[in-house]
Amino acid sequence: MSTITNIVNRKKYFVSTVEGIAGWETAVFRKIIGPFANFKRPEFHLGGSEADRAADRHERVIAIVRDIKSHRMGAGASEADGASGSRVASVGRCKRCRLA
Repeated sequence: MSTITNIVNRKKYFVSTVEGIAGWETAVFRKIIGPFANFKRPEFHLGGSEADRAADRHERVIAIVRDIKSHRMGAGASEADGASGSRVASVGRCKRCRLA
């Protein structure tokens, strides 16, 4: 589990990768206070990765959470963020996204 601070809005998140029934799963949880987060409702979830890709996926999710402008892309978001930024933002809006 990693603790990440978004560089834009200064909100803190946990990124966790664990082995589940269908393979390795990575989830992002927003910290509430101290070590507490709503672990029943992740901000987003990526499931079904293979063991050899789990660590790489964990690092990529950390980079996304740290660098994204806003996971809800509100009024302050720019249209010029690029296609990859908007794709990541749409994943962030999803309550439980599953990507293969």
